[in-house]
Amino acid sequence: MKERELIDLWLNNEISDVQLAELKKSAQYKSYAKIDAYMKSISAPSFNAEEGLQDLKQNYLSQSKVKKLNPYSNLLKIAAILTILIASYVFYTTTTPIAVDTTLAKTEFLLPDTSQVILNSNSTIKYKTWNWESNRNISLEGEAYFKVAKGSTFSINTSQGLVTVVGTQFNVSTKNNEFTVACFEGKVNVTIQDNVYSLTQGKTLNLLNNEIVLGETILANPSWMFNESSFVNKPLSKVFNTLSKEYNVEINSNSIESDTLFTGSFTHNNLQTALESICVPLGLQYTINSNSVIIHEK
Repeated sequence: MKERELIDLWLNNEISDVQLAELKKSAQYKSYAKIDAYMKSISAPSFNAEEGLQDLKQNYLSQSKVKKLNPYSNLLKIAAILTILIASYVFYTTTTPIAVDTTLAKTEFLLPDTSQVILNSNSTIKYKTWNWESNRNISLEGEAYFKVAKGSTFSINTSQGLVTVVGTQFNVSTKNNEFTVACFEGKVNVTIQDNVYSLTQGKTLNLLNNEIVLGETILANPSWMFNESSFVNKPLSKVFNTLSKEYNVEINSNSIESDTLFTGSFTHNNLQTALESICVPLGLQYTINSNSVIIHEK
């Protein structure tokens, strides 16, 4: 019998004593015997199938348990989120400045305390509604007329000065690099570089080229509210500049002394009528060419 067949019988415990004696004569038997002894020393771990099945069921049930949800807890979370969103919206809308600006036409509106504002063309006002009753503070670029309701101090901030009142009617202008305040009722305080000037009804303050001029007005309201521009001893350069902006035309007045003073007014509704109001009293002539006007001596 071949050696390989004897090994198979030996490994399967089917070999006879005679056959085993024959196998032991093989030179490889000792090696086969060592391997067989080592394999028999290695035993497979014991395993209880029934216990394993019970453990598997227990783990599955514990992981698949349905947790009961509290619907009220979710509602409270949603309500909290909505409260935060609403509070954020209210805070944002009340602390963010409100801006009102005009281009060619003036506009009229009310502030939170019912104070009335008439905003001239090409002007801007900004203010916050947050805590308005105790902090009535606005910023102005351009020109506006105010009828202030009585209450706490009312402040108008401009790039050239601060105007403070309690309850009154007044006009503030920061146009053409000039700062002008006119009081039409009550009392107005104007602060310029830490100096305070008090204006009562009919009094005016004008700041131009760092020079302060205190004056008077006989008008009951600013003339621009009636679509007019008025001037008292103002240089023609300022008058022509205002005319140019109101009618969107180019004014050529190189032959005229720009320091010549003018007292009067012109309408915003008709360019020719406006030019007559300025030129006739001063003995000047004008020529209208499309979008430009030439003003010269007679």
